[in-house]
Amino acid sequence: MDYASISAFRNRMGDYLARIHKTAVVLENRGKPTAVVLSYEEYERLQEAEDAWWGERARMALGSGVVGQEETLQHIQNKLNASP
Repeated sequence: MDYASISAFRNRMGDYLARIHKTAVVLENRGKPTAVVLSYEEYERLQEAEDAWWGERARMALGSGVVGQEETLQHIQNKLNASP
């Protein structure tokens, strides 16, 4: 991973964006990590891995009889509706 202050990233954005296909860039504000910039391909890979993990957890829960599909969908919908 590369590290850059927000101002350095802003000043050399093109250079940093060229690097993100090889490694993520951690943006720091006053020396503390604030955000991570990564390639879209890496973002998609992480999303797919997370989706697979949650899908497996849902299958395990469904298989053990803990929760059904309708209850899960209702719970998710309730959470989405409660979000600001």
